[in-house]
Amino acid sequence: MRWSVIFSVIAASIALGIVNLLGLFGDVGWWFGIITSMVLSLILCYFLNNQFFKHGFWTGAISGIINSLIMWYFYDTYIANNASAAEAMTKAPGVDMRSITLYTSPLSAAVGGLIMGVFTLIFGKLLGKAATEEKPLAPPAATTDQTDQTQQS
Repeated sequence: MRWSVIFSVIAASIALGIVNLLGLFGDVGWWFGIITSMVLSLILCYFLNNQFFKHGFWTGAISGIINSLIMWYFYDTYIANNASAAEAMTKAPGVDMRSITLYTSPLSAAVGGLIMGVFTLIFGKLLGKAATEEKPLAPPAATTDQTDQTQQS
């Protein structure tokens, strides 16, 4: 498992969750989530050479849990910035929707993991040879330049 790649992609997913928390996507947040999942899956495939579904699943699952916890912790901000979500959540009388977001985080993790896993698996298979060579996350360390010490006649 390449945890450094997984956590790098999770950071981008958390950024999307924060943008959604601020209500910048409005009612089309789901579409941005799906498109972002596809792009992040492609990024995962670029850095991996095998176990595409496994890496995608863990990326989606951890992202799902973290984003659910962000939504639970900043629930009031989420409701203030997302009018359609606030309207839908007030229609459930007698249910504390803030607690529901916490209780459903395992389900969110499972669904997010399956979606990212399937996208990563599909893109990994489609890329074929382009995804067979594992790439480093950071550029290689600089080497010292050694000049040719042979004598020329």
